[in-house]
Amino acid sequence: MAWVVPATPPPLGVHEAHLWRLDLDAAHGEAATVVLSEEERARAARFHFESDRHRFIAARAALRRILAAYLDRAPADLVFSLGRHGKPALENLGLEFNLSHSGGCGLLAVTRGRRVGVDLERVRSEFAGEDIARRFFASAEVEALAATKPDEYVTAFFRCWTRKEAYVKARGDGLSLALDRFEVPLDRAGEVDRILRQGAHRDLLHVGVGGVEEVAAGRERDESHERDAKRVTHRRGSYRAAAEGTSGR
Repeated sequence: MAWVVPATPPPLGVHEAHLWRLDLDAAHGEAATVVLSEEERARAARFHFESDRHRFIAARAALRRILAAYLDRAPADLVFSLGRHGKPALENLGLEFNLSHSGGCGLLAVTRGRRVGVDLERVRSEFAGEDIARRFFASAEVEALAATKPDEYVTAFFRCWTRKEAYVKARGDGLSLALDRFEVPLDRAGEVDRILRQGAHRDLLHVGVGGVEEVAAGRERDESHERDAKRVTHRRGSYRAAAEGTSGR
């Protein structure tokens, strides 16, 4: 599926998850900082490296502009709150979102009224070791990884890792939920993988971006929405901040 750059966000249905790929290395100029809060500007100023500061500003500005477009509000007017474990949210506005980034690439997931998590990781073969899997993954996942072909192990490892991180982020539990306490599928599934085995009814959406990153978007829902599991769809979009601060091409 191709990534497109819509001028405005398409309608967001209750059974959809919109995924926005962010170019955090694109030039954004001073216009990007205008939409940030004082706290966000202070955080940006604390970065030691200019590249990290630039990417943080680009990510926060894109987050504000995209969410504001869904809500028909000014980006600078959005007020974020933090959950018990630090997950940002918009209070009582009906949108759920999650942002992840790796290097100059970012990914933003947006849903309407259902919690969402997304994780973006650069694939590093040196990190995908069996010792790491045994330390963080559930026993069934470790066994499934051991059964994969050698040339598919690293990809399967990061598929597992990102799906687990996305699920934790969807719940908003932070480090309080150990990664080995639940299982995720390692197969190449479609839009909805399958209900997870831990807790109430859960499902995951998996999206791949290129060959160097592995992305997983996890959506959490309660039991009353079980009948809707196979109806969930997702759309992809790209966002690039132009110098004047508008969405680019």
